Amino acid sequence: MEEREVTLALRDFLLNRGWQILGIHFPGAQGGLSISINGKSRGWVPDLIAMKNRALIVVECKPKYLSADVNKLNIMFSNPKFFKKFKQKLGLSGDFIFQKAIGFHASYFYRENIPRDFIIFLVKDRSNIEVLFGDQIDSTIRENL
Repeated sequence: MEEREVTLALRDFLLNRGWQILGIHFPGAQGGLSISINGKSRGWVPDLIAMKNRALIVVECKPKYLSADVNKLNIMFSNPKFFKKFKQKLGLSGDFIFQKAIGFHASYFYRENIPRDFIIFLVKDRSNIEVLFGDQIDSTIRENL
């Protein structure tokens, strides 16, 4: 399963659960919501951004699980400028719960790899997705998925 297929499956999954898609970026596409926190002209572009009930999920979609994707989100989320720039780019104000997530084809993951503060979307096929929660996920997020 390619990255584009994973992204489309997650988009449909979230839309069917009442989430609003604020941004989607396919591999090789131009544009997208670019977040630059270190003054670079080209910043990081999340694959999928969804919102529901003042909760925002930021998802990296890949064909298979790679710890580098977890590290990339951890680096972005550890910088306080990230949240300010993110809300500014989306035209949002007020408080939100920001949640890191990764999505990939289910055949490339072992359950012991679940990061404690991530949502894992295991895409089995376009209409079959399993959601795993790290033990530090806010109940508001859990209830909305």
